[in-house]
Amino acid sequence: MKIELNLQVAEAVQHQIERAMRLRIQNGELAPQQRIPSTNELVRQWHVGRGAVQRAMATLADEGWIERKPMRGTFVKSPTQPSCIGVLFRAALAEENAHFQRAVFHGISTEISKLTDSSWTCRAYDGLSDLDSSQDFARSRAFQHLANDLKNYPFAGFIQILGRLASAKVATMTKDLPVARFGPPSDPLTDVTLDYAGFGRASVERMAGSGRRKLVYFRAMDDMTSGGLDVQGIEQAARELKLPPVRMIQLRYESRSGPIEQAAYEQMLAAIEDWTKHGLCPQGLIVSDDGVMRGVAMALVRKGITVEPINDSPKTDSANLAVMAMTNEGINYWYGIPVFRQEFSPGQIACELLRALQGRIQKKKPPVLPVKIACAPR
Repeated sequence: MKIELNLQVAEAVQHQIERAMRLRIQNGELAPQQRIPSTNELVRQWHVGRGAVQRAMATLADEGWIERKPMRGTFVKSPTQPSCIGVLFRAALAEENAHFQRAVFHGISTEISKLTDSSWTCRAYDGLSDLDSSQDFARSRAFQHLANDLKNYPFAGFIQILGRLASAKVATMTKDLPVARFGPPSDPLTDVTLDYAGFGRASVERMAGSGRRKLVYFRAMDDMTSGGLDVQGIEQAARELKLPPVRMIQLRYESRSGPIEQAAYEQMLAAIEDWTKHGLCPQGLIVSDDGVMRGVAMALVRKGITVEPINDSPKTDSANLAVMAMTNEGINYWYGIPVFRQEFSPGQIACELLRALQGRIQKKKPPVLPVKIACAPR
């Protein structure tokens, strides 16, 4: 079999080979299970360097277009055997509060379906929080599920949305397969994260722009999540705008004590009572989680606190509270009060994670990491 190529000089030879081979497989010129000539044969046919051919074949194998069979050669892969992209979640996707995780997985699946130059499918593995606490994690349900699929499916790589401990344990399972990670900015292995400092700055600036100077930050995350960058962004913006220091309320919550909204509700009630007692009622309240915002809103309604929308016309004499929350695009809770949203896009997170993984699979030079996803006002 002779494979003809029309190589152009404007693009790296390796990538020209990859594109040409994908096209020939897609249009049926190279049929499933058809043997591909050896590297030496292709070098002679195409008059190109051996390294370019080897790198191109390695990328095509990683993407699931071809497969190498020991002692037999390299063959076009059957379209009924696509390579898998495993998406690993610490949370269980069936949990009520796992809206963000479900939205990210939907985004990854959508982005994979748009690809015209790969044969990937997408599989979710959730509930990996077991790995955080289990001493014998090899016996956990999550481990068994993933370990079994690793034996039975061809994987091109993994996307992780895990904690550090679970991530380290999963690394022993996935071995040398490429990985892209969503995580905290302080973790050197994080590829995609949220711009927490940007959220803090934008929130204070928007509050100040509506004439509100006395602000409170109800913080649901911790430094393990944000690296403290959310607080730094808030404090820096307050200094630059010459506002009074922003008061902080750190949510205290343990999962075994009940729903996180309940903890937020009770803590907010206590805060309102303290404000009323000492005459410290704020003009603006910033909340760092959309689910937690539900509990905060219930407390405000319970205490009869009047909340008004934020608008672009400063009201320096307004005694009514304005509320802002960090939220996820497409996840819309009903709060019963006006809440200005600073949204992060799960779809954009999914897109950047898949792009980082593709780069590793194709052994391309990575972009500057981590990629920081900015919030947008809604």
